[in-house]
Amino acid sequence: MVPVYWYDDGKPSEKFYNDLEVLWEPVWCIGVKLNSRTFNIVLETSSFTCPSHRGIRQLERQYIKSLPPDMSSKVKRKPVLPIAGNQKRGLEVYDFSSDSNDGELTPPERMRDDLSIPSQIKQVFHGKRRRRVSFTEEETQNLLNGVNNFGKSWALILQNFEFHESRTQVDLKDKYRGIEKKSGKLRAVQKPGRRKPFSMCEDRRLLRGVKQHGYNWKTILGSLTFSKERTSEDLRNRWRTLHRKHMKS
Repeated sequence: MVPVYWYDDGKPSEKFYNDLEVLWEPVWCIGVKLNSRTFNIVLETSSFTCPSHRGIRQLERQYIKSLPPDMSSKVKRKPVLPIAGNQKRGLEVYDFSSDSNDGELTPPERMRDDLSIPSQIKQVFHGKRRRRVSFTEEETQNLLNGVNNFGKSWALILQNFEFHESRTQVDLKDKYRGIEKKSGKLRAVQKPGRRKPFSMCEDRRLLRGVKQHGYNWKTILGSLTFSKERTSEDLRNRWRTLHRKHMKS
């Protein structure tokens, strides 16, 4: 029976519209999910590709072949396309590489890089280490003076005082942290009651330092002269004692 597409009055029949919708349905390759890597493969294998797109793909492959070997190896891609459940084993989608001939297709290959991950990690992380130089006494003193003047602003200390050319802000911070740990251990070892009492000159210097620098005990300790065993905590405790005596009187 011949399908009727037109009525006697010249209008299209329902059969005409149904067949027209079937013709305009999108056509996909079996078992292939389109993405940025499989689109070129579909262009070369699909029977619905227009001559213009085939010509563009031909020019692309000729350009890849004209590249030097070191560059063409970077351009080469071998995506592995999974086989759908309803697709036969014989109908595999072929892959195209830069070193293949124009009229030949190369089947897909499941290849892994021969380079082992541990060797790559060694190349990245086991490079040349920076040679560390021990701090001299002059550098240590400059570091302490810098902390007294600028606090723990390591960038300012590094700019305004002389250090070895390899020094960084992290080096200064680590060194000062080590000095603080050492001084803390020494204070813990010292027995209580053995400290030298503050002299009248030290009390006057302490009062003068508080007027100039406020309660910044480290700055006062570095800018004025006190006994060698004095610490910033000693100045703070002495100031509290003097303040209590003044309040009682």
